[in-house]
Amino acid sequence: MIQKQPYFIQFLVLLAVVVAFFIVAQIVSVLVFFVGGGSLADLMSGGDMENIGMLKAMQIVAQLFIFVVPVFVFSYLKTNNWFQYPQFKLPISIIGLLFTFLILLFSFPIIGQLNLWNQAIELPEALSGIESLFRTLEEQAKEMTEAFLKMDNVFDLLVNLVMVGFLAGLGEELLFRGTIQKFLTEWTKNPHFAIIFTGFVFSAIHLQFYGFFPRWALGILFGYIFYWSGNIWIPIIAHALFNGSQVLVYYVVGENSSFMSDLESIESVTADQKLALGITALVCTVILTVVLRQFYRYSQHTQSIMAYQNEQNENRSITNYGKELDENI
Repeated sequence: MIQKQPYFIQFLVLLAVVVAFFIVAQIVSVLVFFVGGGSLADLMSGGDMENIGMLKAMQIVAQLFIFVVPVFVFSYLKTNNWFQYPQFKLPISIIGLLFTFLILLFSFPIIGQLNLWNQAIELPEALSGIESLFRTLEEQAKEMTEAFLKMDNVFDLLVNLVMVGFLAGLGEELLFRGTIQKFLTEWTKNPHFAIIFTGFVFSAIHLQFYGFFPRWALGILFGYIFYWSGNIWIPIIAHALFNGSQVLVYYVVGENSSFMSDLESIESVTADQKLALGITALVCTVILTVVLRQFYRYSQHTQSIMAYQNEQNENRSITNYGKELDENI
């Protein structure tokens, strides 16, 4: 158990576990690709988009190995229990879920406004080459996402709800909020730094500059939901609902649903739409502030914040005790 080791050593172990399973994910995904009938030529060209089912299978496997498995391995190495560290707690507070639903509802227009601002960023002329690269990567990500979100029947919808909604919400929240954020909170004793920095990393790993700031804001929002609720299931459900709602809208409306997603191009938004979204975002910001404040007060009343902090203190005391033993020896 690494709990008694210095935090820098624990951090190196966490990093090693994440990198190791990232490599494993690539290997297993390639194997799935070949078993599914893909060729080396298809792999070198980025995959055959006509066989999207095989690419979805690769994506699901990659999600499990990149985000889920490392969390359980690190939890075992740190606590000698596969499931203890991410803070799985039952039953889930119904009131907490209600607050989460309201937070998501009023955050959608705000995220949309942040996305428009992010899309409008133009780098200096000296960095035109980098901006061109960012735009190219954005277009490639858009094409891939649109191919993944194309749904011809209910079965396709269910697959996407599992892959984009549930698995993405489960895996990313387990790794970023339930493990990285929690570990940084324990190490630095500063939950706000841990939330903001983890949100930054969460957005950065998606490698989409023109969706970076709205995704960072989402990461921070999920981070505070976890911190205040003290239960990893709450941000998992929030993340799954956020992603799943976009899948549902895309299924019902089609390509026109991209307005609220980070796929939207600012050139296609009219001046009236921008004004309407700006006003809506402003109103929702005020309402969201009130909702977040009430959620914070509710969390204080139920002592979920205190429980979260106490768990970090207990883990920190074990680490400090291990350091003292080493010094005495």
